[in-house]
Amino acid sequence: MFEHLSWDSDFFNIKIAKIYIDAQMSEKDFNNSLNVLKSNSYSLAYVFLNESNYKSNKINYLDDSKIIDKKVTFIKNITVEDFDYDTNLLQNVKSALFQKLNDDILSITYQTGEFSRFKIDSKLPTGSFEHLYKTWIQKSINKEIADEVIIINNNENKIIGLITLKIKKKTGEIGLIGVDFNNRGEGIGSKLIKLCQNYFLNNNINIIEVTTQKNNVNACKFYLKNSFEIKQVDYIYHYWL
Repeated sequence: MFEHLSWDSDFFNIKIAKIYIDAQMSEKDFNNSLNVLKSNSYSLAYVFLNESNYKSNKINYLDDSKIIDKKVTFIKNITVEDFDYDTNLLQNVKSALFQKLNDDILSITYQTGEFSRFKIDSKLPTGSFEHLYKTWIQKSINKEIADEVIIINNNENKIIGLITLKIKKKTGEIGLIGVDFNNRGEGIGSKLIKLCQNYFLNNNINIIEVTTQKNNVNACKFYLKNSFEIKQVDYIYHYWL
């Protein structure tokens, strides 16, 4: 009825489990799962519920005050027609793989997590958000959890945009994507998407997925503007035990 999350538990130094709610899980089943977790010294349960089940009112026993995130997964199908051959696209662009993590990259990384549940949930250990996102970008640069990290510099050689990319089976995944707040509205985000599409097409990948938070209205509008479609929405609850 639940899944032990080893990585999360070790990282945050508390026992964490995941419960995925479907239409077959009764209130009794859910409460039994929470009781088992409590009796085994778990501190936190991530509870996932698909929006379709939420809206159907079949699941009415969850405490909506515990909703910490509404995760939106966007998807886009791309073809060779989406490849951008403009040579100017590569201006001030380079890979950050195996480079030293610097303040510019770290600053943008933190900015990408503005609406992250790990930043919003104040019950997590102090510094959890920063530690998590710093680890995320460092492991991406080290090519442990990403296949490519693309950065864009301005004319003063300051990094103003970044995107991390991963190929999983036949799908290209965007992990982190961000533009420094001082440079938003300059088309840097759309340039990152074009670079992303070129990268995946060069690797024979025709499907791109990316997730963001529903409360991150600007990000959702950005993906829709760039021809992504909503694949699914999941509600995430944090049940502290």
